[in-house]
Amino acid sequence: MFGNSELICFRQNDEDKIVLTKELLPKLVSFYHKSMAHVEGMDRLEQTIKTHFYHRGTIGPWKIELRQRTLTFNAMTMVDPCTNLIEIVPIMRRTSEEGARVVEDTWFARYPRLKKVVTDNGPEFKLEFIAMVKKNGAVHRYSSPRNPQGNSMIERTHQAIGQVLRTIVVSRDPKSVADGIKVISETLATAMHAHHCSVQNILTVQRHRQSLVDKRLLRANAKRISYDYAVDDLVYKHAYLGLSDKLKPTASGPYRVSRVHTNGNVTIQLSPHQFERLNIRRVFPKHPVPPVATGTGY
Repeated sequence: MFGNSELICFRQNDEDKIVLTKELLPKLVSFYHKSMAHVEGMDRLEQTIKTHFYHRGTIGPWKIELRQRTLTFNAMTMVDPCTNLIEIVPIMRRTSEEGARVVEDTWFARYPRLKKVVTDNGPEFKLEFIAMVKKNGAVHRYSSPRNPQGNSMIERTHQAIGQVLRTIVVSRDPKSVADGIKVISETLATAMHAHHCSVQNILTVQRHRQSLVDKRLLRANAKRISYDYAVDDLVYKHAYLGLSDKLKPTASGPYRVSRVHTNGNVTIQLSPHQFERLNIRRVFPKHPVPPVATGTGY
């Protein structure tokens, strides 16, 4: 305690650091910048401040005015350093249980298994989060001033997210925080990377996000034929076989088509008084057998 002020410290790598609030951060940066006579660049100035001070790097809590209501915005951001693939997920509480749940349900459940996870020293990445990363076979590392593999990429992402958030609140008037996060994700996903000279979607999935041309789809369609079913056509019905039905026929029929529907279904006649309505995926047409050429024998 210093008079009426309370000093909060955060212990990082066996060192106590003074915790900076959101209001003190810009004042401290300006003070250090002037004290160093403007000779240090952005990276060196950041490392100098991190020697004695600590500030949370997770997004939030941000308060935004949305439809005459003040909403608190908290989110967990995840980024792949190779492709710049970004995931933004809102969180309710800044706890290790919430952080472990969000990362496991979002990143570990969707993408290939990670080898290493680098985070800051926030409370979201303790205890349960460490156990979750270990359970999934990855290595967890914290960022620190002495570690060159810091969280500079995610911090720059947070700055871009804040800029986009301020823009869309004024221009697009989103109905909820979820709509705002969706717009932010789409904006970051379609932005051109300065070093890679490409968009993160193209680097991740190896094709353009809005492109309808897929080589695998073209290869599959090359084996398909165009056929329109008509009344009185003869079709075979696919049979669903189990593991023990190795010697049973794979189809039954042929059956006559009694009606063709507009939603991709046909009605076939199984017997004089029995009809069944099936999707065209469950039947295939009986093609006429070409006539056998006959000749005069000698």
